[in-house]
Amino acid sequence: MSFKELAVPVYLKDGKALQRPEGGMLAGGEDVAALAVDYSNYGADAIILYDFSNGDAEHDMALHRIKEMAQAVDIPVFGGGNIKRMEDVKKLIYAGCQKVFLNYAKESNIELTHEVSGKFGKEKIMASVRCKEALIEAFSHAQLLGGILLPYALADAAYQGASERGLSGTDFYRKHSGWLEWRCCSTGKSTCSGSLHRNLRGCFSEEGL
Repeated sequence: MSFKELAVPVYLKDGKALQRPEGGMLAGGEDVAALAVDYSNYGADAIILYDFSNGDAEHDMALHRIKEMAQAVDIPVFGGGNIKRMEDVKKLIYAGCQKVFLNYAKESNIELTHEVSGKFGKEKIMASVRCKEALIEAFSHAQLLGGILLPYALADAAYQGASERGLSGTDFYRKHSGWLEWRCCSTGKSTCSGSLHRNLRGCFSEEGL
């Protein structure tokens, strides 16, 4: 038996919760606390928050929204995006994020790994990867990370990397239960909105998760 978690992605911009980075506000997207409660009630195991803010004022607003969502639910909230220094990681943790993920497409974020892992503990730090090169980089820092966020398309590569480290199949998920296998729902429907009437697990199962 393998262990998978349903982690719902949310993109924050201009104080609103978006369905995708380029736009498309979710129903109830300005009431982020209610949105988080909906996700939790419909079966989400975690919420992944991406900060797409521009400028200090908008960034502070995003942190406030993250805090609202984290306080509204018992499920874990993971935050990332707009990370340039250790202080940004601290702000996300103080806002209520159980874990903060670094963008491993950015060399500056990779270089932050050792510093923030040592400061806050590796269980608080994750790597976000979207290609095999970044996944390899994340595996090379595995001793400093509490998890890896990856698209479903990289699952096979993740299994292979885990196998090379003496883990395979079930063990990969059991021993690294914080390592989530995820991808956004891309059916084009408002499946992750405040007006959702279908169970989120059923929605995501259509995507093959």
